[in-house]
Amino acid sequence: MIRNVTSVALMVGLMTAVPTSQYALANGAAFFSDPGAVAELGTLYFGIVKDAKGTPIVGATVSIHVKGENIEYVYTTSSLGRYRSIDLPKDVDPKLVEVAVEKKGFQTLNRVNRTGTTKPGLPVEINFTVAPTA
Repeated sequence: MIRNVTSVALMVGLMTAVPTSQYALANGAAFFSDPGAVAELGTLYFGIVKDAKGTPIVGATVSIHVKGENIEYVYTTSSLGRYRSIDLPKDVDPKLVEVAVEKKGFQTLNRVNRTGTTKPGLPVEINFTVAPTA
C-alpha cells in the first residue's frame, strides 16, 4: 500500500515538475524559448560546426550572405558548436543564400543542407564538418 502511494506521489510530482509545453521541433525552433518567435521573425538559419570526430568547434565564424545584396550576417558558434540566425527576411529565396564557415587553422571538409528547402520563409539547417589545416 505504501509503495503504491509513493509511486503515485512520485508520478504526480514528475508530471507537475515538467512544463506542459515541451518544444522539441526538428525545424530549429527549439533554439528559442518561445517557438512562436520563429513565426514573427525572419527566416531561421541554424546548424552545427564540428570536426570529423564529431567534436563541436567553438568560436567558428559563420557568414550568411544573400547573392546580389551588400549585406552579410556574421555569427560565432557557441560552446556546442551551434549557430543560428533569424535576420534574413522571410521572402529571401534560399537558393540565393550562401552560408560559409571559417575558423583559423581549419578548413571546411563538408557542408550539409539537412532541410534542402527551396521555399522562402522555411527554416534551413546547414551543418559543417571542418578539419585542421596541414
